[in-house]
Amino acid sequence: MRAKLTILGSGTSQGVPMIACDCHVCTSPDPKDRRLRTSAMVDMNGMRVIVDAGPDFREQMIREKVRHIDAILLTHNHKDHTGGLDDIRAFNYFEHKDSHIYCEPYVLEALKGEYPYAFGDNKYPGAPEWRVHLIDNEERFTISTHYNDPLLVWEPGKGYNHTVSGAEVPEKSIEVVPIRVWHDKKRSYPIFGYRFAQIVYLTDVAEFPDKEWAKLEGAEAITINCVKIGAPHYSHFCLEEAVDFAKKARDRAGIEKCYLTHLSHAMGTYEELKARVSGENRSYEGHPLCIEPAWDGLVIE
Repeated sequence: MRAKLTILGSGTSQGVPMIACDCHVCTSPDPKDRRLRTSAMVDMNGMRVIVDAGPDFREQMIREKVRHIDAILLTHNHKDHTGGLDDIRAFNYFEHKDSHIYCEPYVLEALKGEYPYAFGDNKYPGAPEWRVHLIDNEERFTISTHYNDPLLVWEPGKGYNHTVSGAEVPEKSIEVVPIRVWHDKKRSYPIFGYRFAQIVYLTDVAEFPDKEWAKLEGAEAITINCVKIGAPHYSHFCLEEAVDFAKKARDRAGIEKCYLTHLSHAMGTYEELKARVSGENRSYEGHPLCIEPAWDGLVIE
């Protein structure tokens, strides 16, 4: 079973172009320099999973013509990764199903503060319908299709009724491996990356624990974040750190393809960044390595 990952957004927390910026990146006519907030879509075993739903979630779903999702996985609770969750309401309405969200406990508590109207027994009519699943880093977990969930039946003035049984269809599922990484170099802010079959999706990494390397072994492609060139950033890899990580991923886990994401305008245009990292695309003792910038709409298979 193999996965297909589509980059929905390759930009940092403010996106590219940035508001009020007239730099050559933010004014570039190249569509690969338009970077929505970081997110990904995974298609696997007839199922579709979204990783993070930031402020550009609505635009990303419309651009990719998405009509169905089975689940949303959250990496952490920052607004650029959760700010679009209210727009799940459209899937509730058209699919007549709860939306399944997978996250760790502290992220759930943050969602309750950010979206209090989505929780509780007396929600206002039309509030998003979520079914939250808590995950940890102890073991892999399974996501099942939600087609057999009870139907959401709209009752005007009251909201959704959850009592109607859904149609019985064959169960489908996918296995996901959570990968513990840290959003700061002091290791005080834990977040999750995820592995889907042969593809590893990492973003917002500042520190990668040594014990997590075993989860990457045998993968074929990986994403990693970088927001600047030169001096290290306190909560993200800089380009030099990202390139070093890509080399370690090849040497320690056999991963030959690395895609750079969560890119700010400080990284330059797509063509400039591609040229900058092209010197790293070589074979080392017979082991190929390919590092490329990601771009919105890129498909990794």
